[in-house]
Amino acid sequence: MEKDIANHMFIEAGQYNNNLYGTSVASVREVSLRFVYFLFLIYLSVFVLRLITGLYVFFHGILL
Repeated sequence: MEKDIANHMFIEAGQYNNNLYGTSVASVREVSLRFVYFLFLIYLSVFVLRLITGLYVFFHGILL
C-alpha cells in the first residue's frame, strides 16, 4: 500500500496504530460509474413510462 500511496493511487491516506488506511482512486471511480449507471436506468425507466402512458413525471419539482 505504501507504493500505491507514493504513486498517487489514493485520494487520501493515513496511519492509525501502525495500520494504513485510505480511499483509493479506483474505488471512487467504481462508485461514481455505478451512480451514473443508476441514473441512466432511472431516466430510461421514466422515458419508457412517458412513452407508454403519456404522463409526465416530476421528481422533486423537476420535470423528467
